[in-house]
Amino acid sequence: FYYGRELLFNGMIIEGAAVLEKFLSGGGWVENEIEACINLCKAYRALGNEKKSLEFLLKSFTYAPPRSEACCILGDYFFEKNAVNSAIYWYQLALTQSGGLKEGGFFNADYSGYIPNIQLCVLYDKLGDYARANAYNEAAGKYRPESQSYKQNKIYFASRLQPATGGG
Repeated sequence: FYYGRELLFNGMIIEGAAVLEKFLSGGGWVENEIEACINLCKAYRALGNEKKSLEFLLKSFTYAPPRSEACCILGDYFFEKNAVNSAIYWYQLALTQSGGLKEGGFFNADYSGYIPNIQLCVLYDKLGDYARANAYNEAAGKYRPESQSYKQNKIYFASRLQPATGGG
């Protein structure tokens, strides 16, 4: 597992993917298996193989309930396809899922807070639901108050949510 991961992190994608696929056939620690699937998803995406990328991401669900990172990756997938409602579903699910911290796995807290919130902000803005978009931006700001995206969105929503003044 660790060798395959290091190969991927050092740009040897094909070699790393082969090692991680072999690792998945041997029955390792569940958290490593889930991370291997997510890493394989990213590797095959980098290689332009969308089908295998999704296959390994979905395989991670066979080991345990979806991790927040996997939910965000699926949200990204649907976001890129402009499937707004599907993207919303996966980002909202990410807010409710474990990142693996309780289970002892590697954990990036951004996938449980900042990332799904900022993406939901963008999606609800696309739908014209500025109040909901602003609420998700504010939630993202609680995780990363210094984020440029959060700060710029704050300015944007201040103008979007101002009550219209009627003349005359």
